[in-house]
Amino acid sequence: MQGTSSAQSGAYVGYMGCRGFTLIELLVVIAIIAILSSILSPAVMTALDRGKSLKCVGILKEFGTAHHMYATDNDVFTPLKSGAGGAGGNIESWCGNNTFRKILGMDPDGNDYIFPAAFICPKAVLSWADPRFDGYIIWYSYGYSTEGMLSEFGSWADDSDWAYKPEQITRPSSTIMMGDATDWNMDSAASAEYLTAGEAKPPSHMIAYRHDDNVNLLMYDGHVEGMHYTVVVTNDNLWEAIR
Repeated sequence: MQGTSSAQSGAYVGYMGCRGFTLIELLVVIAIIAILSSILSPAVMTALDRGKSLKCVGILKEFGTAHHMYATDNDVFTPLKSGAGGAGGNIESWCGNNTFRKILGMDPDGNDYIFPAAFICPKAVLSWADPRFDGYIIWYSYGYSTEGMLSEFGSWADDSDWAYKPEQITRPSSTIMMGDATDWNMDSAASAEYLTAGEAKPPSHMIAYRHDDNVNLLMYDGHVEGMHYTVVVTNDNLWEAIR
């Protein structure tokens, strides 16, 4: 029997007497789906951001393990820099240190500022926006704290290693070693610049609050802690390793 319209409901009655949907019913279903989507979308985005932050924490913990393995063998943490800076100088940064790279399972002789994707913070916009044939620029993702090193080790132009011995760190569980940044090094003087510059500004020793106004920080004892910018910019005790 061919389908006919139901006089009582106004719904379409198809083959085998199956009742179809009215336009109003379809609109109600669409409205319910839209409401559920608006409710769930923020939760989904929050979960995704949380996952990215956890990935970042894992990377920093791996760096912390590598730094401590380096210290065990060399009696100092991985140097922030080796060699002389300034005109004509030749600095090897922490990320170019052959031993540190080898501990991480990387090519020790590779480009000192290029790391594989596995070591790049998922929210480091500048790193992901500038891919290279062999990886990504680590400088736009993580930085090493330079705080207090100038007074401890002398001129930037000196041909010296800037590296603390483990026994020199007076408060290892509450002193910043590394963290989210937009340069290979970072300091307290630039601890608030990111709040206005964000990821778009060329790197300038900036700590990066890229996780919903929080930054993931590797402390000298090897643990990683997420901190809100209001804590970091007002707490000088987080920075200087030697007091």
